[in-house]
Amino acid sequence: MIKNKTGTKREPPVDTVKKLQTKIRNVNSELQPEISKSEIKRALKKIKNNKSPGKDGITTEMLKYGGKAVVNTLYILLNKILIEKIIPNDWKESITIILHKKDWEEKGIKIYGQYLNHLRYADDIALITEKKEELVEMLEELVTAARRIDLNMNYTKTKIITNTDENITTRINQENIEQVEEYIYLGQMIKLKKENQTAEIKRRVRLAWAAFGKLSYILQKKKISTVPQNHSI
Repeated sequence: MIKNKTGTKREPPVDTVKKLQTKIRNVNSELQPEISKSEIKRALKKIKNNKSPGKDGITTEMLKYGGKAVVNTLYILLNKILIEKIIPNDWKESITIILHKKDWEEKGIKIYGQYLNHLRYADDIALITEKKEELVEMLEELVTAARRIDLNMNYTKTKIITNTDENITTRINQENIEQVEEYIYLGQMIKLKKENQTAEIKRRVRLAWAAFGKLSYILQKKKISTVPQNHSI
């Protein structure tokens, strides 16, 4: 059930998807499979918390805790997009923060005459420098640039990693930035010094054994039924 501005409860128009779906057929003249509610529920469980919202201001936590009303709404919206092949204009827009300012042109590590001072992928940013003083300056400038468009740094996830024995733990806006020996960046375990290559291999082996453990009751079965079963959703 969804409440509108007047407080009146109404059921989402689920039949809208079914009516639209009859109009679409694939090359084999079979109905195009819809995006199911179970798929949406699984996707919502997998997305991470504490991520910056888009232009609409909707956070991951809002989608997760919206319950049945959110799942039903996404079910209708996503299938409508799939069937009509029209993407909302807001989904095509993004907010870009320009980090490579003039103040950073001579900061970082010099490689073939040019300075490498940061790597970016979506909202995952890695700052690179050889000096603690530069690191603090770059962090402060990044926080300032983000605040201009109402974004905040996640201090608990921000870490410092170094290939030296120097202690470079620092504070930004009264928040501690912890120094660690290893960190997972873009799904890859980064550990400097001698175990740089082996750390990620060991992590993946542990993940593989954990996955095997979850499915061991199936993989170790001596007899598995080959008769297909029908499941209703």
